[in-house]
Amino acid sequence: MEDFDSYDNEAELQSVYSPSHSTKSNLTLVDIPEDNGTKAGNIHYDFVSYPEYNGFQRSHTPKQDWSGFSKLNMFLKADGSDHKFVVQVNAGGVTFEAYPKIDGTDGHVVSLNFGDADGNGGDFAPASWDTAHAGMKLSQKLLSKVGSFALYINDNGGNRPKSGDLTLDSIKLDGKRDAYAPNTNPTPGNTAKAQSVDDFSGYSDDAAAQSAWGNRGHTEVLSLDEGPTDGSKALRFKYDFSNGGWYDVAKYLDGANWSGESVLAFQVKGDGSDNAIGLQIGTSDGKYFLASVKLDFTGWKQIEIPLVDNANLTQSWPEDANKDNPMTEDDLASIKELVFASQQWNSESDGLDFSIADIKVEPAENTSNEQTPKDESKTEVKADKEQEQSEDTSADVTAQDPATCPISDEDSKGSTGNTTVTVKPTPDAKEPADNTGKDGLSRTGSNIISAIAAVAVLIARKRKGGDIE
Repeated sequence: MEDFDSYDNEAELQSVYSPSHSTKSNLTLVDIPEDNGTKAGNIHYDFVSYPEYNGFQRSHTPKQDWSGFSKLNMFLKADGSDHKFVVQVNAGGVTFEAYPKIDGTDGHVVSLNFGDADGNGGDFAPASWDTAHAGMKLSQKLLSKVGSFALYINDNGGNRPKSGDLTLDSIKLDGKRDAYAPNTNPTPGNTAKAQSVDDFSGYSDDAAAQSAWGNRGHTEVLSLDEGPTDGSKALRFKYDFSNGGWYDVAKYLDGANWSGESVLAFQVKGDGSDNAIGLQIGTSDGKYFLASVKLDFTGWKQIEIPLVDNANLTQSWPEDANKDNPMTEDDLASIKELVFASQQWNSESDGLDFSIADIKVEPAENTSNEQTPKDESKTEVKADKEQEQSEDTSADVTAQDPATCPISDEDSKGSTGNTTVTVKPTPDAKEPADNTGKDGLSRTGSNIISAIAAVAVLIARKRKGGDIE
């Protein structure tokens, strides 16, 4: 899985592993501590510069299948610090950890067991902070979808050193066994149903809304607002950039399963500031995908963001080989949190003030074909057929047949040559007043039809040799 021999330099190594509460320069290549290769990896920890924990993570896209192996081996040469060494695996959207001892300095092979097919008897357990999955076992089914692998050193306190090094090599899967075989019986098509993420109706006051959206703190910018429809509620985000351009709030979603969902849909009340909303979707395996919604409008607007293979919703963290790639269907299996943040795009602006309402995810059959974001006020232009394919209506005009006469109510409201313009009003727009009146328009059409018909008859008589008086 990792022997560190494939990297020509440290920059290549550092592009694969993302630092977590550390810096890239703390992961380096060193001479081998054993005789089966040429290089090893060295993690330097520094609790003075980065208190409490330091680590590095490698993400796997697509997810890897480890279910055909029963253990994870690695060569470890510790520094005898007796801090807490954490080997972390995110499998099936759940984060599992094992804790090899680092109280000695002799190099040795560490073997971490996954347990049996159901995960019984293994060395891994759900991370202590992941209370939603407490007691879950690292089964073969979960191991069939490994999204990331990480190594951390946690500060164990006391008189232990505040900095040191761990050297690792020959990280590999071992103990072959039959891989997990999912149920291969055919299943019907997409059975996903629309899911409400938050419609804000359940919050009695600002404090309740702030508590629900307090996963990043910063809740002083939040308050309840009136929603886009009578009696509905929204979440207002008002911020003055006093703490920088990016300022975020988040709701913890506890590993929500969005598999089969097609879009994230919500309504936004813009402020016309030309700043932007930064939206992040965080997965349980530590990835974050970012999209931006520019606030170049006022009033309510429906926004729909396609979730899978959307070039405008891409991985922003970690900064690994998958950075800037779009979400995949696998990423939807376990959603950790939804983040809304300010983005200062307009340097002349001193803040932004927007509201969010009716957040939900929907499968494809419930969504429109509009581009994202969905702008209800945009103009749709449809080209008519080519001129040479246009129907010849001259005979009908001569016969005074009004069915194909080019004077009509529809033409008076939008016909411009060979292009038809259809304007979609915003939900609160009202129909413009018609000052001409349909009767007046019909009379005008009838008079013109009569005049055209009369001219046509005279031309016909002239062609037959008659005089025009």
